[in-house]
Amino acid sequence: MIVWLVACAGGDSGPGSTPIGVPPPSVSVTVSEVDGLVNARVISLSLAEPAAVQVTCAGADETFAWSSPEQVDHEVELLGLLAAAPYTCALTAEYASGPQSASFDFTTSALPPGFPPVTALGATAPSYVLLNQFWDGIDAVDQRLILYDHLGRVRWYYEIGIDVAGDLDVRLLDDGTVLFGGAYGATPTILTLTHDVVRVAPPATTGRNYHHHTEITNEGTWLSLVLADNGLGDGVEWTGFAVEEREPSTGLLKWVWNTQQLLDEGLLPTSSEGGDPYHGNWAERSGDEVRVSLRGTNAILSIDRADGSLLWRMGKGGDFALFDASGAPLDDDQWFFTQHAPEPSDDRLLVYDNGTSRPGETASRIADFAVDWEARTAQLLWTWTRPYFKEPIWGDVDRLPDGNVLVTIGHCEDCGWIDDEGRSSVLELDPETGEVVWELLFDDPMVGLYRSERVDACALFANTTMCPVSGP
Repeated sequence: MIVWLVACAGGDSGPGSTPIGVPPPSVSVTVSEVDGLVNARVISLSLAEPAAVQVTCAGADETFAWSSPEQVDHEVELLGLLAAAPYTCALTAEYASGPQSASFDFTTSALPPGFPPVTALGATAPSYVLLNQFWDGIDAVDQRLILYDHLGRVRWYYEIGIDVAGDLDVRLLDDGTVLFGGAYGATPTILTLTHDVVRVAPPATTGRNYHHHTEITNEGTWLSLVLADNGLGDGVEWTGFAVEEREPSTGLLKWVWNTQQLLDEGLLPTSSEGGDPYHGNWAERSGDEVRVSLRGTNAILSIDRADGSLLWRMGKGGDFALFDASGAPLDDDQWFFTQHAPEPSDDRLLVYDNGTSRPGETASRIADFAVDWEARTAQLLWTWTRPYFKEPIWGDVDRLPDGNVLVTIGHCEDCGWIDDEGRSSVLELDPETGEVVWELLFDDPMVGLYRSERVDACALFANTTMCPVSGP
């Protein structure tokens, strides 16, 4: 459409006004949809002459703002809009002869079918949560990556479009792109928020699928878990795993480690029935170490990057002594069991403790340990659980900058060892009080989640209501 600008200053010609009898310059405004993303629009402006431009688009309770330097053609990807929502936009072009203004509007389309009902409870600061979501429990059908705001409204999504398991890792990278992969078939992929694929990891060195975990490390490398065939050469094989570290821009392999090494050294159990006895589900590089979580053996291992040797084992029967918060020794049964998503720091370890194989256990929990990595000691500082929190698989936990903890409960309705009242949710926990201060609760028991992460309101989009410092 063509929008004719109206002079901001009226009356006789003079500084900052349009001369009488001279029609104002025009601007062509085109509002286009983004394929596969109903709550985004591309706004293209073509001016009659070069000008700096400011645009604001207001919805019912929010405003987006954008500015562009002096030029003839301008384009902005307006992302993070609400679906099925009207927006009215105001445009100001700063021509040499003075500012000119115009307005236009558009309405976003409704979300496609399959988004689950979600209830936002409590209150937290404006923010987003990025997660993977799927249906039908262990079958994990119709999987999407979704970005919700703190009120439970969808701000961005991506259809995975392939049949993979629920164990799909997803995270926002520093440059605003999204990394996802794992799930026994989703090759790690980096894509833009407009769904353009930036990079896909090469096939795994083991010839098998990627699974559970992929990340860009603090050292700038691309670290992922892949399945691997393990065995002792007697004809019996089972599934182990390998950790691959690559150069992100080229995919060049920099380092690889395989559970077969510890098996050969007698440091991992054998399996006479095949299967997946180790079930790696997390990895992290920490300087010259790589740490891995083995759900199947209830352990976290540290591996020396120099030679692949085992530096230490944490968990029941491992190398760390366990104490309570007062310093009294604790029984080994108070370690984590069938754990997910450990988050180590300089002196702490936060763990999503599914608890499936803990003797006498009837619930999952979050556990926070104070750790002296050199002395090999750990103190169990606090745990948190609640009714119906009994989940054998999936789950995530992250410490937030303010000290609160973000918990992702992935409910698997058809997995066994569950509570029928359980539901998937993402919640913010105050560890000082044990209070859940905010929660996104998925009402349907067949909705599953694996991991999530909190995204700062100012890290994405040009929403000046969510982030008052953004915009022109």
